[in-house]
Amino acid sequence: GGGQRWVSRANEPLQDRQPMCAPRAIQNTATGPPSAAASENESRRALCGALASDLEEVAAAASQAIASSEGSEASPTLLDVLESSLHNARTMLGCTLIEVLGRLEDERAVPRLCAILERRPVLRRAQWHALQLAAVDALTVLPTKEARRTIQRAALHGTQSIRARARTALDALTDAERPGNATTG
Repeated sequence: GGGQRWVSRANEPLQDRQPMCAPRAIQNTATGPPSAAASENESRRALCGALASDLEEVAAAASQAIASSEGSEASPTLLDVLESSLHNARTMLGCTLIEVLGRLEDERAVPRLCAILERRPVLRRAQWHALQLAAVDALTVLPTKEARRTIQRAALHGTQSIRARARTALDALTDAERPGNATTG
């Protein structure tokens, strides 16, 4: 269809950055009735607006809806919203975005998720801790060497609960890799 794609606006200042939809290359309009295309565009605009909402619950629900409808194509925008949420103390939204990015299994999320575990907190300790726990869980399903190494470092150097969560994740990964066990691959 002649839909739209999610576009990252990473070069804008955080306070001005909002996810936006941009049209894909114009395709043959004979693929469907104009009313269907207009309805799809309205739905996308509504999700874009909801993702930029000041209400964390609304933005979190929009992130899940966008991920469900767009799959990994939404990752760049979701990563931008995650970064913004980290700097604006929107912990619930950040945790939801981390979980959604892990569920998408898009390896482009790995560097950002690793950074959450390894960089200095940008939020209050309890908020940052919740985000780090979510990052361990998300990295567990992302099958890259960088994700695995970051979980290993967290198991050694994180706070007590981060170490425990990372060790549990590593045990699960090791069990899944053993011959005769089903892998998530």
